[in-house]
Amino acid sequence: MRIVLQEQELKEAMETYINKLGMSTEGKNIVVSFTAGRQGNGHTATLDIQPNTDNKVESIVPLEAVTEAPPMGEEEDTTDIEPVDETKVMFGTD
Repeated sequence: MRIVLQEQELKEAMETYINKLGMSTEGKNIVVSFTAGRQGNGHTATLDIQPNTDNKVESIVPLEAVTEAPPMGEEEDTTDIEPVDETKVMFGTD
């Protein structure tokens, strides 16, 4: 029997292995580099685990602070809310 793994399959297997070791890769970027050794040293793989800069979190809201959103297509009626002039508060003038 012969099993041939492509580079992407090897990377996925390494990520699975890292997760099984107890290290989380969620929200992280994993860069895998393969090196062929000389004189019988075989092949090696180097894994660099870095924060994923694509996942920008604006703010984290505690679960208790989240309220149920209105159903899709229904918006809250704000016609009876009067506007407030906040310039006095913002700039400290009366």
